[in-house]
Amino acid sequence: MNRISGFFNVLYSNLVYKSDSKNIKMDLDWSKDETSLLSLCGGDFDAPIEFDFFQKREREFATRKKHIGSAETTVNDLMVAAGHGKSMIISKDGERRGEFVVLQAECFGFAVASKVLTVATEAKELSEAKSMVAASKLQAAELVKEEFEKAHLEAEAREKSERLANIALAEAEEAAKSTKAESLNAAGEAERIRKFGFLGTLKFQFVGKELANVERLQFIGKSDPFFVLQKVESEEAGRIQWSTAFVSPVVMDDLNPTWEQSSVEVNDLCSTDLYEPIRVVVFDWEKNGKHRLIGHFDTTVHNIISAQEASVEIPMTKGKEMTGRISVPYAELVGLEDQMAAENRAKELAEKADKAHFFALGARHRAKHASITAKRAQNVALEVRQTLQVASEEATKAMRIGMEKTVTHRLEELGLDYT
Repeated sequence: MNRISGFFNVLYSNLVYKSDSKNIKMDLDWSKDETSLLSLCGGDFDAPIEFDFFQKREREFATRKKHIGSAETTVNDLMVAAGHGKSMIISKDGERRGEFVVLQAECFGFAVASKVLTVATEAKELSEAKSMVAASKLQAAELVKEEFEKAHLEAEAREKSERLANIALAEAEEAAKSTKAESLNAAGEAERIRKFGFLGTLKFQFVGKELANVERLQFIGKSDPFFVLQKVESEEAGRIQWSTAFVSPVVMDDLNPTWEQSSVEVNDLCSTDLYEPIRVVVFDWEKNGKHRLIGHFDTTVHNIISAQEASVEIPMTKGKEMTGRISVPYAELVGLEDQMAAENRAKELAEKADKAHFFALGARHRAKHASITAKRAQNVALEVRQTLQVASEEATKAMRIGMEKTVTHRLEELGLDYT
């Protein structure tokens, strides 16, 4: 089944208007229609416009369009032709192909061409202004975006500073806690030493050599020696009162005794230093307790250690008579702590604990400041982000409005605002 119809296009530089299609016959009568003067002639009534006439053949599987001919005219000529019933020639390649009659041609809503052009110019300027607003909004959004990126980086840096400050705070508080515990322990140790004197143990061994035999019946037996360590109990008017600090085991029937290794607490022998005098007294043991004096010598804890190191023999006397010698093959101080050293250590640790405490206070202040700064940076980033969202929405809206205006203007220029 074939269907043949006709239509025409109106062109002013570009397609301005397309008529409806009418069933083909020799005389076609198109219905009344209207179009924009601005798109039709740009406001110039003498501007050339062209009418193109076509024949359209519609088949079952295809539609073909055939150009019949064209007619060139102006808006003024159209209105003159309508007023006088004048027909206009349709031609193609210089050959007459028919004619068309303008039954009616009127212009509405215009004053003069210059006014139309002014309105068109104003519309274009408005469109350009909208475009400039859109560009300005877009630029503002870009600036806010840059500001947001800076604020975001600043917030991240502040968060990192806060984390580092919290780590430093934890370390400082742990150090303060540890040094405080050390200081308290040292103070307790110093107090204990202050109360009991020297802390430590003197381990030693004495060997007697050629001791005097004070047995009554010397031809029957020899002395049974043992020794006593004495410390100064008191001193008054040049007289020293001694007290017993240690008594050794007895070596039976021997004038060259080797006593077993012994130990005594240092604070049982001296109170303030290792140079305090001590006395070593050697007796001949008697069953009835009336032990006979063999001899004695005065020394110090320091000298006992020195005698061992120098391998010297210490002479022993009774009155003005030498009654033997004592050697020290072994002597050492174990775990010795003196009061001054303990107090100095306690003082040093107390100062260290104070410094750690104040450092922890500073770290706590820095951590608090870092937290406040990080929170402030986060708030700034959030505010800028919200501003960016608003700016982006405004830019998008302005671009859409500008685009609508430019598209509308362009459609009018192309004559595509009517179909």
